[in-house]
Amino acid sequence: MLTAGTYTLEVTADDCEPLSKEITISADIATHTQAFELVYKSADYTELDKAEKAAKALNKDDYEDFSEVEKALAAIDRTKNITEQADVDAMVKAINDAVANLVKKTPASSQPDSSASDSSSADSSSKAASNASNTNPSTGVAGGAFALALLSGAAVVMAKKKK
Repeated sequence: MLTAGTYTLEVTADDCEPLSKEITISADIATHTQAFELVYKSADYTELDKAEKAAKALNKDDYEDFSEVEKALAAIDRTKNITEQADVDAMVKAINDAVANLVKKTPASSQPDSSASDSSSADSSSKAASNASNTNPSTGVAGGAFALALLSGAAVVMAKKKK
């Protein structure tokens, strides 16, 4: 039995935040019963923080479809307590799985479409070959450099000077 007065009460319980509270006990024994509401500790978000940071560091434009990652990130719920840790772990798994399933876009080819340039490449090759044996009288430079450039796929613009 407590005597009438004010007491500081500290309550701890597994998976709960510690509670510290002052209570007042009166001489009336009927008031000695007190109710306290304990609050669960927050879930551990350490792994979720890591997965979220890694996913947000990615450039979504580098991937064919980034929607599953965005969906997993949008589903993050930071209101879970320790009894709901499995839900947090499922969020981590969803993000990590979505990132693991990403498919990088194939880089755009810098080469021209081969079907469109097949007919013109034969013309360019024959012109380049004929230019290889010609020497520009005003500069003394052989056309071979242009032929090599054309055959290697480089873009070269040549202008013929009228005499």
